[in-house]
Amino acid sequence: MRPGRDSTILALALMVPRAVQAADRLKAEHGIDCEVVDVRSLVPLDTQTILGSVARTHRLFTVEENPRLCGWGAEIVSIVADEAFYELDGPPVRITTPHIPLRQPTFSRTSRCRASSASSRGCGGRWKVNGPFNEAGAGRDAHGAAADFAPDGDV
Repeated sequence: MRPGRDSTILALALMVPRAVQAADRLKAEHGIDCEVVDVRSLVPLDTQTILGSVARTHRLFTVEENPRLCGWGAEIVSIVADEAFYELDGPPVRITTPHIPLRQPTFSRTSRCRASSASSRGCGGRWKVNGPFNEAGAGRDAHGAAADFAPDGDV
């Protein structure tokens, strides 16, 4: 995506434009020329491109928008450690979101009843989830009340 000679930055999805911006800033402010690789997909994973870039730059950074534990960057670092360890001039660096507990949605009493009867198909698989799902308020009706979700399509 962006050629460079000093280090490799691997990014996926939303992190790609941010990685390019960071690489441009590193070049302008510190003279560090970073190659940015858009991973694009994890299955299939283009290991040839990743390993080739690491062989050229000898440094690896992964940029993820998820917590560190069990992220895709860990798998890629593992592959690089197995297949290109002696190409690295330093340890791979994983840049992730902070590892903090995430609030789980709470289920109302009726949802537990609905969910327990869902196994017998008594309620058609419906359940009610309370709690915000994203910043836009998805999962809420116009009055801010939690919306019902039905996996089988009927509410």
